[in-house]
Amino acid sequence: MKVEKPNFLIVGSAKCGTTALASILSNHPDCCMADPKEVCFFQDSMDYKPNPNFDKGWSWYREAFGHYEGEAAIGEATPSYSDRSRSPLTAKRIYDFNPQMRIIYMVRDPLARQISAWKMQWVFGKEGSSPWRREDSWALEGFETWMKKQREVKEWDECRYKFQLSAYQEFFPKNQICVSFLEDWKQEKDAEVARIMEFLELDPSKRDVEFREAANRGQDRVIERPFLRRLRYHPAGRKLIDAFPSSLRQYARERIAKHKVLPPEAELSQALRAEFLDYVASDCREVLKEFGKDETLWNLK
Repeated sequence: MKVEKPNFLIVGSAKCGTTALASILSNHPDCCMADPKEVCFFQDSMDYKPNPNFDKGWSWYREAFGHYEGEAAIGEATPSYSDRSRSPLTAKRIYDFNPQMRIIYMVRDPLARQISAWKMQWVFGKEGSSPWRREDSWALEGFETWMKKQREVKEWDECRYKFQLSAYQEFFPKNQICVSFLEDWKQEKDAEVARIMEFLELDPSKRDVEFREAANRGQDRVIERPFLRRLRYHPAGRKLIDAFPSSLRQYARERIAKHKVLPPEAELSQALRAEFLDYVASDCREVLKEFGKDETLWNLK
């Protein structure tokens, strides 16, 4: 079957529920979500370098939708599409690709978002397998150091939600943009999911409410034990592992090979906390007002 172009994107923000939403939508019979979830096609940069994917064109991009079977909604979820400071061309690239694209943008309390992102990268740092190794090393030095480094590379701008959103509002009309607050998910998840599905012209009644969606929470991650990781990547070790029955290998992966790690408390000085909130507060208040939310929804003081 000919693959149609995507007609919606979850553009961010990272650590605001994009994985959960993508997972829920992937389980809807009339929705085709990309595999992998984050295709990273439209942004200008990736890992502080020019993004090579966009120049590969539609012939490369459509491979992420190779499982398409005629679903009405076709989309993907790449949070770095809301990294305007490092990728200022993203929104225009998306518009040029499909002017009818529907944009979903997820937001939450900015400091809570930062803490969640730090926890994820701290765990990645412990695991040593993430592509963001520079950020992971910062995370291992503590939340304070990580926040300072984030400031230096303009990552604080990811919490300037109006700044990010306005890039899309420049090209797309209001009826093609849906902003979802993570706090609404916590209060009335089913209603918020239904609202997003209706935005995508999907029937909410077809949603499997028993389906347990995926989530990407740093505190819930498990990592591979270092000794076993080294063994798995050593030729002799790989041969030894492969000699065991598959059932035993599966048991070992689930019960022995990995363990849960908990990030330490996110400690932040009052001075840096105040600096961060001062940087993002006016922007965040603008978003809250625009979408009819009370300023007290987020802790901006």
